[in-house]
Amino acid sequence: MSSKGELRRQFRTTSAALANHEIDLSPKVSRVVSGYLRSRETKGPVACFHAIPGEPDLKTAILELEQDGSEVAFPAIAGDGLHFYKVENIEKSTDHWTDGPYGLREPNPKLAHEVPLSQLDTVLVPGLAFDRKGGRLGRGKGFYDRALQNFKGTKVGVAFSQQLSKEELPMESHDIRMDVIITELGVHFTRERVL
Repeated sequence: MSSKGELRRQFRTTSAALANHEIDLSPKVSRVVSGYLRSRETKGPVACFHAIPGEPDLKTAILELEQDGSEVAFPAIAGDGLHFYKVENIEKSTDHWTDGPYGLREPNPKLAHEVPLSQLDTVLVPGLAFDRKGGRLGRGKGFYDRALQNFKGTKVGVAFSQQLSKEELPMESHDIRMDVIITELGVHFTRERVL
């Protein structure tokens, strides 16, 4: 089995290639995400993310969620933790966003409303790679692993199909597994069906 460091190097290369790819698969991923979210039995608040290069851009799914009346939250880094904030009128509220660490676009905590993690129904999680058992390889800072440690809702890994590892990813005791993995090819439930 490859080490996390080796796999991170491998999937960073994959991520860079995806960022430079001429055919953007993000709209396909966004459609699958949107279909999955609309099929859920519960329609509680959803935490999304703003993509960085090499991650699926979920703008279409996010706007559809908002149009459907769903509450949408986004993460912001505070120290070594993540907090989630609701931004009203996502596309038009340009002043409600700020540039956070690591090149992330985040809600401005001074202008957005914080949503406690316990109130979220579903969290969409980016990553460098995922496996079919729900294993996730993040960028090495552990923000999502710490934030989702006691999360009772549904954890959904979102990636391109090229970011699905053929081998099981190494997992440590603090690493959080996803319940669902979504790529442009469809929805994969890692355990019993979760809606």
